Amino acid sequence: MQFFSTIIKNLWGLSAGDELKKFLYLAAGAFCLLGSFSSLKPLKESLFINMVGADYYPLIKKISVFFMFLVVMLYSKIVDYVSKQHLIYVFLVFYISLGAVLVALLAHPTLGVANTEVRVDRWVAWFFYLFVESYITMMISLFWSFVNDVTSASSAKKGYGMIMFGSQTGALVFAGVGLLMVADPLAQAGRMPLLLAISMLLFALLGFFVWRLTQVVPAAALRGHDYDRQEESIGVWEGLKVVVTRPYVVSIFMLVAFQEVITSLMHFQQAAIAEATFTKPLLINYYFTMNFVLQVLSCSFALFGTSYLHRAIGTRASLISFPALLLACGVLYLFFPNLYVVTLFLILLKGLHYAFNQPVRETLYIPTSKDIKYKAKAWIDVVGMRSAKAAGFELATLIGHSSSAIGMLVVGLLSVWSWMAHRVGKSNELAISSHKIIK
Repeated sequence: MQFFSTIIKNLWGLSAGDELKKFLYLAAGAFCLLGSFSSLKPLKESLFINMVGADYYPLIKKISVFFMFLVVMLYSKIVDYVSKQHLIYVFLVFYISLGAVLVALLAHPTLGVANTEVRVDRWVAWFFYLFVESYITMMISLFWSFVNDVTSASSAKKGYGMIMFGSQTGALVFAGVGLLMVADPLAQAGRMPLLLAISMLLFALLGFFVWRLTQVVPAAALRGHDYDRQEESIGVWEGLKVVVTRPYVVSIFMLVAFQEVITSLMHFQQAAIAEATFTKPLLINYYFTMNFVLQVLSCSFALFGTSYLHRAIGTRASLISFPALLLACGVLYLFFPNLYVVTLFLILLKGLHYAFNQPVRETLYIPTSKDIKYKAKAWIDVVGMRSAKAAGFELATLIGHSSSAIGMLVVGLLSVWSWMAHRVGKSNELAISSHKIIK
């Protein structure tokens, strides 16, 4: 036991006690959350291309914005009546129920994946895409709102690395499971619904670990940055108003928006090149292989780099380092605009986002009020993120597949992103050092 305590202390700076116990349960929950999603993301993308076609990518992104708008409206209302813990249970039940319906639809001989015809009216593919997009965005936002609400800034620099290691380990394990299950092209049609069923069962375990956390960890250890808990709750639309009127929250939104626009631009390039390069079975294997590689990167970095770097260089430098690295890769794409470089860019973008950028960015919410943590954050992570993705695909549609135009746009956006990261990181450090609550 002492051996493992020493390892945990060296990797994350956590000592035995309630703090360590809390982060172990949160890491286990993150394992289930990201593990349940890991095999569904490449499945969502490859199925949509194979059943509907890559040309409809921009349209599904636009539809997802409207769909997520409805979801976040419902969520913002429920926040006023349900405790933070029970919010997770409510949305678990909602998405698991939808997942069960989709398992049956995907397994259907004509409506599901056994039908290889590519048509715009393959509605199961549209429904499945929206389900996966909304489920992971909504649940990750909600999970991190809960985590930020029960964690202090100093504790986050240690424990968030453990949470990300848990999440990326789950993602890696089930990315591998997904890759093995789709390896045989002849068995893919039967195994894809099974992948969704496995993901929903794993997803259900998240509720167990959240419940167990509240049972074994004292309430005093589940308190974050001190603030007045009697603050007046804001309404649904006021949550959106906060996003567009508070400079600190606007800056967080811009970090999210830049990333999503850039991701959409490169995804559009990837989808077109991959569709022209691979046959349908090989296309699915390509997406699952890429997903597995980026999960290896994420898991390794979360184990050895996340907590160490965040503690060593601080929040501001950590926020800047991510777009700075991508900027170098973006310049490389300008000179070598092929599938290899696009794949490398997206692996770095997604892999290091999950392992490093996201946990660092989440700490920006720690010195904020409950309404910013839950309502404004939901608008940013759900509607704002979908809107930015849709805007990115709209830009990609207007530009077309001109690698030089997209490359220059990506490099420009990354440069502005780095500057925004400096600004919001400085504001965060001032708020933490002065014990200020941002409302």
